[in-house]
Amino acid sequence: MSMQSNRVLHEDALGTYLREHVAASHAAEDLAGRLIDRSEDPQATEFLRRFVEEIREERTYLVELLEAMEDDRGMIRKGIDVATEIAGKAERFVNLALPAQVAELEALAIGIWGKRLLWGTLKKLAEVDERFSVVPTDVLSDRAERQETEMLRLRQDAILPSFAPPATQPNA
Repeated sequence: MSMQSNRVLHEDALGTYLREHVAASHAAEDLAGRLIDRSEDPQATEFLRRFVEEIREERTYLVELLEAMEDDRGMIRKGIDVATEIAGKAERFVNLALPAQVAELEALAIGIWGKRLLWGTLKKLAEVDERFSVVPTDVLSDRAERQETEMLRLRQDAILPSFAPPATQPNA
């Protein structure tokens, strides 16, 4: 199905790359869920809920690409199991960071940046393999840019409460 016969797609390496992004999406979903559970800001909560929905939609594109690349459904299941293990490792890493809210928002912002790189990669691959042209990379890149802007705003808003909370007044 190659559109340019002078290119050979390294599907094993690409499959690993996509599975790592699937794993990262699971970790991001878990992280955002924890932030939602602790959020007292209705606007932040709404953004994070929408963010989780968008992560799930975006992950569907990746899983569909993996399915198109791998004939054996067992390989997909194995890849998802590996992704879940990686997500658990990422979650333990973030749990070590304090203060949690700033670290979690920062991890999500970094993940969004990685996702922007992913969409650019898939757009480039669509030039040589039509299977990748089904992913609306321009729309997803624009979405990731919007997500990144909002995530960085939430992170900025969390810095002072996390690192320099108001002093408590002693009882008089």
